[in-house]
Amino acid sequence: MKRVTQHNERISANDLSLFLQSQSTTIEKNITTFIVFDDSLSEEEQVALQTLSDSLFHSFSKVKHHLYKEEIDLFYQQFYEMWLYPNLSLLTNARLQTFSFILWKSMLPLILKMKTNKVMPVISSIQEILSHLMATYNEQIHLSKEQSLSHADLSLKQTFKHTTLIEEIDELLIRSNGMNDLIHILKHCEKLLGFNRSSFYSYIPWSKEVHGVIGAEPAKMESIKEPLHALKPLKTAMLTKKPVFIKNPAQYLDEKYIKWFNIKSFFIIPVFDRTFYGWLIFDNIGEELEFKPEMINILEKVGDRIGIYLTRCDKEFSTEPHLHITEREMNVLHLLAEGCNNKEIAELLHLSEHTVKDYISNLMVKFDAKNRAQIVAIGFRKGYVK
Repeated sequence: MKRVTQHNERISANDLSLFLQSQSTTIEKNITTFIVFDDSLSEEEQVALQTLSDSLFHSFSKVKHHLYKEEIDLFYQQFYEMWLYPNLSLLTNARLQTFSFILWKSMLPLILKMKTNKVMPVISSIQEILSHLMATYNEQIHLSKEQSLSHADLSLKQTFKHTTLIEEIDELLIRSNGMNDLIHILKHCEKLLGFNRSSFYSYIPWSKEVHGVIGAEPAKMESIKEPLHALKPLKTAMLTKKPVFIKNPAQYLDEKYIKWFNIKSFFIIPVFDRTFYGWLIFDNIGEELEFKPEMINILEKVGDRIGIYLTRCDKEFSTEPHLHITEREMNVLHLLAEGCNNKEIAELLHLSEHTVKDYISNLMVKFDAKNRAQIVAIGFRKGYVK
């Protein structure tokens, strides 16, 4: 597809990025205003459009700046890859058109106020971005349809395979009981789905944090405590309740985590029922994954079922007659929820670290928890921590 903008009308990626960053706060406020006061948009549509807006400016801020006009195509390519893939499960043609229109309305007044000779080049570049966002999205959808058509003769067999897979997971969940079985459930799911690693991260509502709970390297997993706003793809999955595919984790994750876990690309699956529990992550260690629309649909069903399973665990847990939390155990539980380590808890409660470890061990037994993060997550869901 040929670009309609003439070369001499274009600006460098650096100039375009500087404009977007300098005006990002105002543009985001304008977008929010247009979304909130549009009576034709449902609440679901408003949430989706706001999520697209949040991730858009995050993507612009992370894209490497190519300084020359002839390299602006590289800027666009990076941006499309970073913004489009994580939002594919959220996008529709109509929604992308609506978002593009709102974005354009939010930016145009600011562009026209510019006191430079770059007004027209900026307008051309923004139009180019919006045009190619639509084109790239349509190409991706067209490619997915072509792949489906090329395998039409296998569609019935594939549908049967997917149905059988979900039925196997259903049977596994029926046989399982309690939080301890969640590790076994995830290992079985990763095998059925064709991945070689799975992990679970819980959401802590009172602190709005993401905590590592279950994974291949427990010590590293338990050390993960990040604010939700710092992990945009997880926030997107939480708000939209749809799986998200991340092709290039370097644009979203701290380099430390990428090296720790040797991550190349991964799927994020929100887990919820009446309560939002957290996220499943599936990947292949050190290998890039291919985006497949049908995988998104399967993973959504898996996330739904595990959410129902966790709700069932909560109900069974709440009816256990022998559960009794002492006052001192409650003190330790609340300090764990505040993020205190054993030494800090010991100092605050005037106890020895050995005694604190004993109280934590008692809580792990009573809550049927594997680690500190699970203790806190279960404590919150059970109402022991407010």
